[in-house]
Amino acid sequence: MFGDPRLGLPTTQYCADFTGYLNIPVSGNYTFGSTPDDYGGMQMMVDGAWIWISPWHCGWSPPGNYAPTTGYYEAGIYPLFGKFTENDAQVGAQLTFYWKAQELLGQDANCTVSFYLDSISDENLIYSETNVFVPYGENINIGTQWIANESGEHQIIVIASDVVPSDIDLTNNEAAVTIFVEDPQPGELAVDKVRLSGIQEGYTLTYYEWELLITVTNYGSSAVTDVQVKDVLPAELELLEMVPSTGNAISGDQAFADTRATPLPPVTQPIKSTHIAWTVGVLEPGQSETLYLKVFTRVNPGGNQEFTSPGTYIINEGACAKGIDSLTGDELEVHSQAITVVIEELAPKITLPALKFAHRNQLKKSMLLNRDWLLIGISAWHI
Repeated sequence: MFGDPRLGLPTTQYCADFTGYLNIPVSGNYTFGSTPDDYGGMQMMVDGAWIWISPWHCGWSPPGNYAPTTGYYEAGIYPLFGKFTENDAQVGAQLTFYWKAQELLGQDANCTVSFYLDSISDENLIYSETNVFVPYGENINIGTQWIANESGEHQIIVIASDVVPSDIDLTNNEAAVTIFVEDPQPGELAVDKVRLSGIQEGYTLTYYEWELLITVTNYGSSAVTDVQVKDVLPAELELLEMVPSTGNAISGDQAFADTRATPLPPVTQPIKSTHIAWTVGVLEPGQSETLYLKVFTRVNPGGNQEFTSPGTYIINEGACAKGIDSLTGDELEVHSQAITVVIEELAPKITLPALKFAHRNQLKKSMLLNRDWLLIGISAWHI
């Protein structure tokens, strides 16, 4: 308030009454006070009870704050009445009336947490969780999943409401974050195969083991469904162990007529390659799964340890992965590289150098010495 209380009235030596209602949002201790420009006088009444009465002075006194009054009030609407007197208007009639609640410390709270898209409205509500318990002095995390239907820039707005006990300060009960949503991209299937252990070069007719790992990955932003991976072990190798990270993997032998093993008469059974089928299922964007294989060189029907001949052999054919892109419905197919080993002959030929003597007399002398030694030995036995 500043100046005369009503047009046409003097700006000094008057008394003014104020009426209204006060909203107490939460039960607790509330403090009331005022800051007049002189000591003319100030009286306040809340819900019919005088809460603060100042002395009524005549004449001008230095401005200052009257001592505030604190009392306990239940949450609700209260009638408010105030009386103010102005004694001197040399600086104009001024009055500030205030009230505030003491902080409600040390209390746990319950609330409702709601997530909205772009604006706070029922149609934009993403998720709401009621009866969220927040212990005093602690933080809790509330999360939700949101499927974006439109690309572009969006705001996710979070509101904490229905706080019990009631929250006096509502300015920090709302937060927002801006995100940018891109248009969905098709799934991108990839398959890779590596050698975890085992030789790269070896010899024929020797037992060897290898550990292999097949990895299938979806690098796209849409899921790939009905993912299956197939692979083949050549006839010279046998499957010892197979461990998928997900799904189901099976293996089976298939007749392999074009064998590299050398058949021995009279009867030789055909060597079979091993076919592997791994059912993965669904690969979400960024998801990877693996298939662990352990293989070894087998003994062929002729009783010989593979590999029986030198050359470059395929340990594992290139794996083939297939799936359906959930965005476009297209069938995806990719292949990995094959893993090979180089085999050499087990026993290379060794040529010994011929003995040579520097002089003929040296050879004769050596023979005489040996003969004398033999004669001496025989004589000794005759004694």
